[in-house]
Amino acid sequence: MEVLAHEDNLFHLSTNLCAEHRRAVLDGVRARLRKGEPCLLVSTQCVEAGVDLDFPEVYRALGPLESVAQAAGRCNREGRMSRLGRVTVFEPEEDGGWRKRYPTHAYYQAAEVTRSMLSRDGDLDIGDPAIFRAYYRQLYDLTNPASQNKDLNDAIAARDFPEIARLYRLIDQDAIQVLVPWSKKNELVQDLREEAEREGIGGSWMRRAQHLAVSIYRPRAGHPAWGILIPARFRRGGLSDEWFLLEDPHGDHYDDTLGLVLPESEQVFIA
Repeated sequence: MEVLAHEDNLFHLSTNLCAEHRRAVLDGVRARLRKGEPCLLVSTQCVEAGVDLDFPEVYRALGPLESVAQAAGRCNREGRMSRLGRVTVFEPEEDGGWRKRYPTHAYYQAAEVTRSMLSRDGDLDIGDPAIFRAYYRQLYDLTNPASQNKDLNDAIAARDFPEIARLYRLIDQDAIQVLVPWSKKNELVQDLREEAEREGIGGSWMRRAQHLAVSIYRPRAGHPAWGILIPARFRRGGLSDEWFLLEDPHGDHYDDTLGLVLPESEQVFIA
């Protein structure tokens, strides 16, 4: 199947987009798929969980086997095609090691288990539970946290469950919220921004702003992103360390296709 990409049929979806922006993209994708029109969607993992889309073909970069299976769930999802859908797993041509290609070392390790199984066994039937039993057995042997963390091993042996929960943290949850100027909702964003600057923010403001904000893991001290992230002021006084306004007078840092584009130095992950 050959589909030429142009502005009408090419879409991007990621958590770089605020929730309202993502919803608009998904509405556009669904409309084209419903009509049987050409549609190309370039997406991060956010399309793999809780998104009901049905494509005839899916291309998924090499990753953890469960992520590949989630992506495959968006291929001929409703069984309307007379033939089987096709899922192709590929390896991006990208230099710089795993830090450039994968978000975390744990993700890299899981992708490497998938790679080793593909190299050893060829095509994998992701509908076969035995494949996933073998995958998780190999992954657990590789990443068993107790074997790499004496304190965690001691807590498990002592059945100290609060301490286990404290020590067994795979992802840093220190995220911040950034109100972004998406053009289709820019008037509402401006109202929220003016209210924040005039009166400060509170619970009601946060509820109205959450669908127009992008969540990112807090950049490290000295990252150039801090030059354009302005902490919001609370109505009761003081500055928030969780809510920020994007200083973007020229529209350089929120793109109508790519979403939030922060100044680059080290990588900043979208939460």
